[in-house]
Amino acid sequence: MNERFGQSQFLTRHSVHGANDLKMARYLKSPELGPRVLFFSGGSALNSFSQRLKKYTYNSVHIVTPFDSGGSSAVLRKAFQMPAVGDMRSRMMALADESALGHPEVFSLFTHRLPVDQSQSELRQRVEHMQLGKDRLVKSIPEPMRSLICDYLGYFLNAASSSFDFKGASIGNLILTGGYLGHNRSLDPIAFLFSKLVHVRGIVRTITDEDTELCVTTESGKTIIGQHLITGKEVDPLSDKIVDMTLAYAEEGDPLSRVRKQGRRLIRSAELVVFPPGSFYSSILA
Repeated sequence: MNERFGQSQFLTRHSVHGANDLKMARYLKSPELGPRVLFFSGGSALNSFSQRLKKYTYNSVHIVTPFDSGGSSAVLRKAFQMPAVGDMRSRMMALADESALGHPEVFSLFTHRLPVDQSQSELRQRVEHMQLGKDRLVKSIPEPMRSLICDYLGYFLNAASSSFDFKGASIGNLILTGGYLGHNRSLDPIAFLFSKLVHVRGIVRTITDEDTELCVTTESGKTIIGQHLITGKEVDPLSDKIVDMTLAYAEEGDPLSRVRKQGRRLIRSAELVVFPPGSFYSSILA
């Protein structure tokens, strides 16, 4: 009886592995028919995996956090009182079609960063040339995509003050910001258009498009607002245990934030929901 049971276990495992191998081969051949797996995640932790995932499914859904408050994201957030768009952009780029069908010239523009060793006037002039369609990176983009990108850069430049810091700025983030401002401060419409421009093999959205910050309370009762102050990447790691975390507006106290209707619909439609590895507080729990 034990021998038969062992044989049964072996055959069951073999059958499961065989079925999975067949599924994976089918997905690899027809990724447009791949599974609808939804990931709740933060920043760049899932990007390398996403580059492999798009070979097997074009139907993955990525709900990312917009709470980054450091680096170039901090510059945009402070200037325009908006959620962070950098993590959404980088996930879209990881899922973008990098073949000729995916408009590699648009991909090159969206992943381009301005240098940090030029003056602000030189950098602003470069972005103005892009907005006018005169820069080499924009010239290579066919119409009507070029005009759409120039329009969004126009929204950005019109709103950017003379003191805006362009050093190290991601052009993709500037375009997303212009689209956000041009669509009544909503991220979903520009995320949809951005995805179409580079043929994103999946759906990437932020969990909220409100201008909120991560806020933690430590064991000693200290309140800290801002993701970059929590992760230990730009400042020293916290020496105190975190005992509570909420969302907060930088100056107005605790907000009431709800998942938007489209986000709820995406979550309900998932075949599998995944919380991948990442920073526990600023990615997974957030």
